[in-house]
Amino acid sequence: MRVNIFRIIFLILIFFTLFSVYGCIFNKPILTEFQTIDLECGFDKIFIGYYSGALYISYIDSINNEIKFAKSTDNGYSWLTMAIDKCMVMFYVVSLYNLDFELYEGHIYLLYFDSNIEKLKIAKSVDGGLSWSIKILDQFEYSGKIMYGSMKVVGNTIYISCSNSKNPDLIFLKSEDGGENWVETVIDSEGYVGEYNSMAVDGNNIYISYYDSSNSNLKLAKSNDSGETWSIDTIDNEGDVGRTTSIIADKSYIFIIYYDFSNGLIKLAKSTNYGESWSIKQICDGEHHFSFVKNGGNIYMSYVAENSEDCSNDLKLAKSKDLGNSWYFDSIASTGDIGEYSSIVVNGTYIYIAYFDSSNEDLKFVKSDNGGISWR
Repeated sequence: MRVNIFRIIFLILIFFTLFSVYGCIFNKPILTEFQTIDLECGFDKIFIGYYSGALYISYIDSINNEIKFAKSTDNGYSWLTMAIDKCMVMFYVVSLYNLDFELYEGHIYLLYFDSNIEKLKIAKSVDGGLSWSIKILDQFEYSGKIMYGSMKVVGNTIYISCSNSKNPDLIFLKSEDGGENWVETVIDSEGYVGEYNSMAVDGNNIYISYYDSSNSNLKLAKSNDSGETWSIDTIDNEGDVGRTTSIIADKSYIFIIYYDFSNGLIKLAKSTNYGESWSIKQICDGEHHFSFVKNGGNIYMSYVAENSEDCSNDLKLAKSKDLGNSWYFDSIASTGDIGEYSSIVVNGTYIYIAYFDSSNEDLKFVKSDNGGISWR
């Protein structure tokens, strides 16, 4: 049998031509147009949570000055959206209350600062977001606007960490009766402190990571007695670090992911002994919009990184299978300027991410049902 050498050469040339044009499909995921939940809203914050078969997303509509809420009961295929409150919002945080006790199942709390009346507010739903009650924390007098805040709920106890713009202290608020009465404690007042605070509660241990603007350091406030007394440690002082922090505590393990402004890096501070000592690791290049969650021995982080080809923002995923010692990276979406204010939640092999599409000012949603191998 004679072999037509010219035909073979022709086929080889066609193959390499196609590979040079479409070769990216071999090393990048095939991206689709992910689901749009809300159109032309503009966003300052987005939070996503999962509970008992339902997905919840809360977000700020900065165009209409509204706190909004979206809910899906079919794994993200369709969404119900609603406005909870209309006000000028400086910040807000959501806490999905996931206790195993039936009395508290599905309770949702939203914390935000209404700059019209300069008061903190808590919106609460006990029916999965169908209806809401709003409580004004009017017993606190603030000389400035509350700019940063974090909230955790355990049983009937609500914990809040916050700071304001004129008296930049790290403040701790605690209510043991569901928000009726509060005790206020100033944790740190040395310099301009308390920005970008994030809180974790594990039993009687409370941890608050925050930015010390006076010294450009990442700090940690720790209480072993449910907030009665506090100790303060500097975790990282190499450069300008701590502008945006997020913390998770799980028994003796504490994880803080934060932004290194000096070097444009996302970093991880990790303690295995209740915060007595720390190791610091660079995760990746990125910006200060990120969200992370721990699921067993895995850590997942959604984040934004600049696309070197067109300087736009791409939505990416970082995953660690060994509690942060090593990381794997994947591009989720790279069409347009997307990924800001992303929020991530994990349920088994399902990964859900809500994010802001800056190109169109839309709230979007993407999910993976196989641990991040593919997205839709």
